[in-house]
Amino acid sequence: MNWKPPSQAALGNEVIDRAAREVGRDPREIRRIYNVTGVITGSARGPAGDDDEAIIGPPARWIEVLTHLALDLGFSSFVLATDAEPALLTTFMEEVAPAVRERVAAARGRSV
Repeated sequence: MNWKPPSQAALGNEVIDRAAREVGRDPREIRRIYNVTGVITGSARGPAGDDDEAIIGPPARWIEVLTHLALDLGFSSFVLATDAEPALLTTFMEEVAPAVRERVAAARGRSV
């Protein structure tokens, strides 16, 4: 799997945007998928950054980071690329993903 930290991947989005405009496409119509790794823990170690290799922290940290990646860096979909740990998958599906969808929709003036 090819992977870049969010800061570098966001630079790639700029290249995609420019190329789309050059051929007359609206860059917003291009789906941006980002592979996310990490673990859900009881607490976070310091602030999150765009050069982090993984999201490590409680569901609130995951929600914060994924919302930032969607709204500020332009990613539209996320692939959870972690071990198939049942607790992580359950928390991600039941808490993280719905909260991120709601926050992104609210910020964009849409309903979920």
